[in-house]
Amino acid sequence: LRFSVHGVLADQKADESSMDEEQGSASAAPATPSRLDEKRQQKAQRKQQRRAKAAAAKAAASTSAAASDDAEDGSDEDDGTVKIEYKISTIPNAGDGLFMVSGFALKGTVLLQEEAIAIRRPEAKKIMNSPKWKGLHPVIQSSGNRFLDIRKLLLYKANHMEASSPRCNCFTSQVGPARLVLTAKRDVRAGEELLWEYSPTLPGWDD
Repeated sequence: LRFSVHGVLADQKADESSMDEEQGSASAAPATPSRLDEKRQQKAQRKQQRRAKAAAAKAAASTSAAASDDAEDGSDEDDGTVKIEYKISTIPNAGDGLFMVSGFALKGTVLLQEEAIAIRRPEAKKIMNSPKWKGLHPVIQSSGNRFLDIRKLLLYKANHMEASSPRCNCFTSQVGPARLVLTAKRDVRAGEELLWEYSPTLPGWDD
């Protein structure tokens, strides 16, 4: 009987020692989240990412729409802008000509303003008598001994048309010592070729 009691006491002590070890081990080990908590966190992260993507897509769509509106506004403004282009003339055997490719020009609208090269009579005569330029009106007499070389001007690319013709839609005048302007003689619509009567002289300009 005495042996049995001692055996029971020994077993109890062993059980208590084992329980103490388990409790100590449990308290020493760091707490880790359960798999359920991990799944909840992952789900919340995915939901947050979806919301961020949706917000970014909405912002991009708004920016694109604003840019489209700006482009439309710009195109509306460009519709009224006079644009001039150099291309094949509608006049047979005339080569290239000058066209108003967009916009609408009312009578009196200035289509071009350009600076010619001021020269004197000897140089003007030399140009006008050269085989390359003879009869093509490359020089305009401003007054007296003053002449303007217009060979490099865009307005010189516009073809000649007699002022009495209904096709003659613009004219050239001098507004400065060497500045020439091409002005609409009547209303001019997009697509029309710009034609003016070449004249060897222009009204004088007073400095």
